[in-house]
Amino acid sequence: MRMANNMIFFVGVMLLLGIIAGCMPVVKTYVCPDGKQVSDPSMCVNEEAQASANSGNGEEDNVKTIQTSNPSAEEVNEKEESAPAPPEPALVEVGLNVIPLDQKELGAKLVDLLDQNAKVKTVSYNYFYSEVPYTDNQYDSSVEKLKIEIVNKRKYNDEEPYDMIYIDFVNKIAKGYCETESPGTCEDRNKPYALDYATFWVPTPFAWVDCIESAELTGRSKQIEGRQGKEVTFKSGGVSGIMWLDAFYGIPIEVSYDGIDYKYQNLRVNDISADLLVHQKLADIP
Repeated sequence: MRMANNMIFFVGVMLLLGIIAGCMPVVKTYVCPDGKQVSDPSMCVNEEAQASANSGNGEEDNVKTIQTSNPSAEEVNEKEESAPAPPEPALVEVGLNVIPLDQKELGAKLVDLLDQNAKVKTVSYNYFYSEVPYTDNQYDSSVEKLKIEIVNKRKYNDEEPYDMIYIDFVNKIAKGYCETESPGTCEDRNKPYALDYATFWVPTPFAWVDCIESAELTGRSKQIEGRQGKEVTFKSGGVSGIMWLDAFYGIPIEVSYDGIDYKYQNLRVNDISADLLVHQKLADIP
């Protein structure tokens, strides 16, 4: 009897468990490639897509970083164009500034005197100035050119093989030539030696007239080597000076400017043709 009751109890329990199991929902789990368990396979796909997206963002970040450290040619050009240009070095001009005639402030009587130098094509002279008070070199000049003959040339060497200097004021060129007729001195009498223009440039009487900004006759005069000189106060480059003009030709004979005295002695007018102020082809002397 007891055994029959136990069997009945066992069967009842089993039936009850079956009823409970049939009423409870079935939960399924899935294992993603990374080992994570999820209830829906689409969750694995979303995680992979997110990983891919994250990876993509990382690559873009890397690209941006690379572009920042190594800019493209366009970026470099844009940066260079936007950057301020460095200041240009100041240009140091050799010589005196040329002031156009219509910009000069001149007294009426001085204008008449300066008009006289229009007939002066060349001047020849010995040139003296305060820093080098004596030289016997011969100078021949026009407005555009200057020829300097080194009269007492005693030594010819590799550094100074020339005895004649030609200066072109327009093109700012200076050249030397060995032109002496002394036998065996010049290797080639037509060989030019390039010289430093700034070193050999000197102001000619024409240059002083050209550089005048304003000027007036003072009314004073004096004799200079047999020529009557008329005193003129003038200004050039903001600096005042005094020049003595030849009363007939209207060209400077003496000039005092910026603490230096310039003298054009033994002055001769139109004594040489302007065509001869350049090197003439010479025959070699053995």
